[in-house]
Amino acid sequence: MKVHVICTDFAKTSWNEVLQKRDDLGRAINDLSASMGETAYFHDYVEPMCGAPVLMVECSDKLMEEIKKLPGFDEEHDLSPNVSTFRSPALQNHFARPAPAKKRPPVLKPPKP
Repeated sequence: MKVHVICTDFAKTSWNEVLQKRDDLGRAINDLSASMGETAYFHDYVEPMCGAPVLMVECSDKLMEEIKKLPGFDEEHDLSPNVSTFRSPALQNHFARPAPAKKRPPVLKPPKP
């Protein structure tokens, strides 16, 4: 198993939509790995890094081929040898949980006369 850097489609979306796409893809990867009986570990950076919100997933090549078919997947490349990561229990738990319910917009009441 090796760590793959996975990107979602960043084109023509707001920052919130990019993060939502990443979270949706992370949950889909978690569900896919469970359904295939494969192991996938989500990684995080050892040192804080800036940049695009990517997913770093340690998994088999077999699982990676199936991940490439998921909606929201854009591209994948190997992790640079100069970047240190670790298996993140926090990310593992985050993607194992169901997506939070969307907030409803507040109800606007007409002003009192």
